[in-house]
Amino acid sequence: MPVRRTRRLLSSTLVVLLLGLSLWQPVHHAGAERVDAMFERALVAFASARALNGVISVIQGTEVALQPAGVGVTLTVGEMLDPLNDLVERFSWVMLAATAALGTQAVLIEATGDGMLGLILVLLGAVAIVRHWWPPLQRLDHGGLIPRLLILLLFLRLALPLAALGAHGFSERWLEPRREAAVAELDRTRIELDAIEAAGPDLEVPPDEGMFDSVRRYLAEQRARFDLEARLRALGERLDGAAERVIDLVVVFVLQTILVPLGVIWLLWRLSRMLVTGLGTGVRDEDDDRPGPPSTRPTET
Repeated sequence: MPVRRTRRLLSSTLVVLLLGLSLWQPVHHAGAERVDAMFERALVAFASARALNGVISVIQGTEVALQPAGVGVTLTVGEMLDPLNDLVERFSWVMLAATAALGTQAVLIEATGDGMLGLILVLLGAVAIVRHWWPPLQRLDHGGLIPRLLILLLFLRLALPLAALGAHGFSERWLEPRREAAVAELDRTRIELDAIEAAGPDLEVPPDEGMFDSVRRYLAEQRARFDLEARLRALGERLDGAAERVIDLVVVFVLQTILVPLGVIWLLWRLSRMLVTGLGTGVRDEDDDRPGPPSTRPTET
């Protein structure tokens, strides 16, 4: 039938195109480059989070005495930093998983791009096309092992590079602005904490100071304390913003390294299943038009 021959021709052409795509080295090089780029960005975000965590660890437990208008108030900076510190530590585990996933993906892309696998694909593709057009070979491979094995190897060869390209394209369009803003916010928060830690007022009383020096020192201390109080209030707002940015980074790297690649791989797997169906797994293509033997089953009355 012309329709059946057309389907065979389309399936064979698709196999040839997929073989050509799998053997085209720029695809693997591009996938490896995208994974390396995402890995470097993940390391930058991870380094910023660890630097912020280090500053928080130094400041935690530090107490700053504030006495505005003669009313004593003791503010523990560490208490302000505890929620952000816990969030950053959990983010560090997320980044560890993300960098491990990207490193694994880079190794698998290199392994599946091996030339020996390409040679096996060429031989298997040729056999699959011959099987698709020659019924005797179909009868020998009645279970469809050849097309199934071909599609599996094509899937392994193409899935990871295409997943990396898809994740990188999605990241460049929707995730990269969030990542850059979040990393910048974490760096600004770390700088602000460094300044707070270095600007703690020295409340020690110098020995043998006169009354005029004592009044001048008291006024200077009050100015420093009021300034420090305002800076700490501003720091509280910045800490809230930093916590939101940490959550943004978690969303970015979960999407970039897990959800989007898995979505691309799932889509490719569904397409590969459709290709297996198109190649056929049996021998009925040639026999469907031939009249079969008359039925020997008794007719029911």
